[in-house]
Amino acid sequence: MSYLRRLGVHSKARYAMLFVMTKEQIKAVFDRVLTWPPERQADVAQVVALMEEQDKSPLQLSDEQVAEVERRLADPNPKFLSLEEVRQRFVQVGAKYFFPDGARAFTDRGHRLTTPSENTEVIKSLVAIAQVRWESVRQIWKLMMLAP
Repeated sequence: MSYLRRLGVHSKARYAMLFVMTKEQIKAVFDRVLTWPPERQADVAQVVALMEEQDKSPLQLSDEQVAEVERRLADPNPKFLSLEEVRQRFVQVGAKYFFPDGARAFTDRGHRLTTPSENTEVIKSLVAIAQVRWESVRQIWKLMMLAP
């Protein structure tokens, strides 16, 4: 997603954003940057390079996809379980999870979740675990993108 999209400016409004700040104003900002200490100038250069790299990426969300992500974040789906709810539903022995009656529910191998079951509660639990793991990966990625 481009920097402007993250600010809420969608592709149709992108050019309107350019008219808000004239070329002279942009040049004045960059002229001021040249008076900053070299470390801060390098920071600006890195941010601009990242923006250019993001714009070249084939991994761009469409406006519809951005709207869907925003909708899902604003209205979390109560059908999904929390990790705590998963822990309460099953008995864990090592990497294996069992129903309270002793029947095997699923196995968590860390990099892979497996189950012999088609039970709805098991599937919801696997989705919850995958969501937590994906969110962790996403947060790490975001931190890496912000790191110098």
